[in-house]
Amino acid sequence: DVTDKSAYDFKSLGMVTSAGWSDVDGDGKKDLVVVGDWMAPTIFKNNGRRLSKISTSLDALTGWWNTLEIADLDGDGDDDFVIGNKGNNTSYKTSKEAPMALYVNDFDNNGTIEQILTRTIEGKNVPIALKREITNQLASLKKKNLKFSDYAEKSMADLFEKEVLENSMLKKAVMSESIVVINNGNTQYAISILPKEVQFSCVCGIHCVDINNDGNLDLLLGGNKYGYKPQFSRQDANYGSLLLGDGKGNFAWEPYATSGFFVDGEIKSIKILKTKSGLKSVIVARNNEQPKLFKIND
Repeated sequence: DVTDKSAYDFKSLGMVTSAGWSDVDGDGKKDLVVVGDWMAPTIFKNNGRRLSKISTSLDALTGWWNTLEIADLDGDGDDDFVIGNKGNNTSYKTSKEAPMALYVNDFDNNGTIEQILTRTIEGKNVPIALKREITNQLASLKKKNLKFSDYAEKSMADLFEKEVLENSMLKKAVMSESIVVINNGNTQYAISILPKEVQFSCVCGIHCVDINNDGNLDLLLGGNKYGYKPQFSRQDANYGSLLLGDGKGNFAWEPYATSGFFVDGEIKSIKILKTKSGLKSVIVARNNEQPKLFKIND
């Protein structure tokens, strides 16, 4: 294990979901781009000997990033990114002004680490968990004999001592939209939110390909996640998306009737298959279901 020597900053990475190599600064060396849950898109500079985290204009964009695709979307010769997130069609919303947060600590000192998910209400971090869920997990709160009406008004600061919260790991997510990231050079990036149809659910699979043969890269996207508790509702409103690119980093959603790309289920990955004769097809991998295949018409 050479992590300490070659990539020491990996120790504080967090919950990584996807990564890819990209020469972000044009020095001829591939740098590492990493995304994940409760973290911002993070870039590790490659100096030929080790990978070191660098500061970029993406550092504040914490979210629940599921997947990363790297391609030159605006034709200027450098790599841009498409990053899949949770989407906006969720029970709880997040933003820079009112972020969702995750507290991690052994709150009752029993040797077991707990996680408490919160949302912002009137500037306070309020637990999302139902009263019975949190009191069953934390006996110290059960002893307070909280009524349901009392618990509904309690913030984390009301439920726990200041010292406990200060010693907790705190993660925040300020963005839920899936995005396009255009590389403007010098670690500066321009962010574009993908069309509203993409935000109906999470995006877990992305592939960049010129579908309509106009010389511009287009996007094939898919997602959905079913494994949520009933009170959160599963994410199932993504039936795949084809976004047509203009070669400048802008993308327009193509209706299903004209795109022909309609896929149900939990989409995990989208790839292009090529035959020896040059024919191309789209293969879509789905959780607990057979893959689905689409022919690309000339």
